[in-house]
Amino acid sequence: MAAMQHPTLAPFSVLSDSATLSQRWTIWVTSFEYFLDASNVTDKKRQRALLLHLAGPEVQEVFETLSDTGDDYAAAFEKLDAYFKPQKIIPFERHMFRQATQDPSETMDTYVTRLKRLVQTCDYGTLSNEMIRDQVLEKCYSTRLRRRLLREEILTLDVILRIARALEASDRQAQQIEGTKNSESDAEKSSAYFIQPRSNTNTSREFRSERPAASPQRQDSPSDDRLSKRACYCCGRDGHRAKDASCPANNKACNKCGKLGHFDRVCKSARRPEQSERVRHIEQRENDNFSDDDEYVFKLNDPKNSEQQPSVTITVHGTDIPVIIDSGASVNVLDKNTFNRLYNGPQNTIKLSDSRVKLFSYGAVTPLPVLGKFDAMVTIPAVSGETASSTNAQFIVVNTMDSGCLLGKSITIALGLLRVGTTFWNYS
Repeated sequence: MAAMQHPTLAPFSVLSDSATLSQRWTIWVTSFEYFLDASNVTDKKRQRALLLHLAGPEVQEVFETLSDTGDDYAAAFEKLDAYFKPQKIIPFERHMFRQATQDPSETMDTYVTRLKRLVQTCDYGTLSNEMIRDQVLEKCYSTRLRRRLLREEILTLDVILRIARALEASDRQAQQIEGTKNSESDAEKSSAYFIQPRSNTNTSREFRSERPAASPQRQDSPSDDRLSKRACYCCGRDGHRAKDASCPANNKACNKCGKLGHFDRVCKSARRPEQSERVRHIEQRENDNFSDDDEYVFKLNDPKNSEQQPSVTITVHGTDIPVIIDSGASVNVLDKNTFNRLYNGPQNTIKLSDSRVKLFSYGAVTPLPVLGKFDAMVTIPAVSGETASSTNAQFIVVNTMDSGCLLGKSITIALGLLRVGTTFWNYS
């Protein structure tokens, strides 16, 4: 029986990357020792010869400059190992470990394997797995995965790998399913009915259930190439028709007019309609691109008997502003009229900045139009024996007229207006 032929190793590159020389040498030596075991080479001189032969000309050139290399494998390996693995500088090794980030095309298993190789030279001891866990949490590519991991009360490296593998598998499967649906949708489009142009007579419009044969294309039936270059009037992108299932604008609210089904860049509305409902109780959502289960949503109280809601007059930059106190709200809101009055007030130093917060009046499906946000010092006067108090607060300005103003929970607590288990003052 002929001896089994084992694949040889690639030569070791001495000059390719000096920063990772030690790590690459360790990996290469491990592969070489596997090769020796698989080849059943036990003679020390033959092991030495194979080491120098398979390591390649760059290593051979280095070996010729070394002294006291002996005549067996152990002596040769000891000299080469000392050359390629100089004394470790632990702070530098740990720096290299902390700089390791996950590539977009790298799976979590591959990334963790790379971290395990790097951590071997960091001397973390029994803390190695915890350091890898922390590195993955901070440097993983997927923000969605990071948010998912932060929900775990007990987070270990094994838990990270289990969750990451599940998410990666679900993404792959979803892409296959969505790709199949897109293919079916394209097939349906290819067999869609075409409308025959209206003639000059009073005949009714006719429908054709078949495409014209390879004859010249009619002007009212664009080719697939023209369709792929025509922009969708809901999202502005090409490659699909409006209202198609793959259109990214489906069920999305326009930032210009507030209506669903299109983006603001293709919106044809002249201006955003004013919303007449008063801002009493609101709902806040983060403006991100993650799935619904990753979206932070704050539901507020039911606006029943709103006239009984507690109110107070606050002072902002020398201007008195009546506000409604809502212990369930997480933001403070001013309407446009109040902001204009404050902006033209005696102590105007306000600078309005952009805000990504989306505000929803109770039960609404479209967000309120947000003009921006600003920070200001809020003061309440001394009432009923209580001392005056003040605190810094952030206000969201909505583009609605006379819709009212709202003071959220954190500021009411900071001003001493809301106390858990004690009296709630009502200012008129």
